Amino acid sequence: MNFPKDFVRTAYSYFDPNDAWSGTENVSPLLYTLARMRRARIVVEYGAGLSTLFLAQALKDNHYDDDDSGLHLLYCFEKLPGNSTYVNKLKRALIDLGLNEFVDFFVGTPWRDAVLPKEIDLAWNDDAHYGEFLRDVWPKLNKRGLVAFHDTVANDVERQALQRRLDALDPNDYETMTIEEPHKTSQSSITLVCKIIYREGKLGEYVGA
Repeated sequence: MNFPKDFVRTAYSYFDPNDAWSGTENVSPLLYTLARMRRARIVVEYGAGLSTLFLAQALKDNHYDDDDSGLHLLYCFEKLPGNSTYVNKLKRALIDLGLNEFVDFFVGTPWRDAVLPKEIDLAWNDDAHYGEFLRDVWPKLNKRGLVAFHDTVANDVERQALQRRLDALDPNDYETMTIEEPHKTSQSSITLVCKIIYREGKLGEYVGA
């Protein structure tokens, strides 16, 4: 991954990746890579932090790589209030990294009140309400779009809520993968749900671009 010069050093100066409350030291670079591979333009995040910086950087890089100047934006939902120390630190980090124009903050708002964009390329939940999150973003997710959930292996309640929501979908419309970090005792996994639409009777042959 070719991150811009000094990006990682500055990002880690604000959010220590080895902090016990962080847990996204490996996941954040993975999300950057997924957003770059997907050439994501619109990303939704619930639960801000180090991953916010990596996702915003991916959108900035995608913006400069794309042939047009269309919107590239991270819709970042955080339940902490806008005047909290945590949110203010995150906003300072985005300014220092030149990424603030690629993030739209919605703070102090529970997920049930979230107002989502019409189309989504990538969605990431590092907080809670996994079942509701998938329910709300799935209809807006573009073909081959991705939804990612943190710590699904250790969190029985959220994993089961997510599974119930997946069970309600057509199994031909998605694929899932869970990647574990076996050296960790908490925040030790990420589950990816990929939206796929197959032509009838031709497994593996995609509809659309």
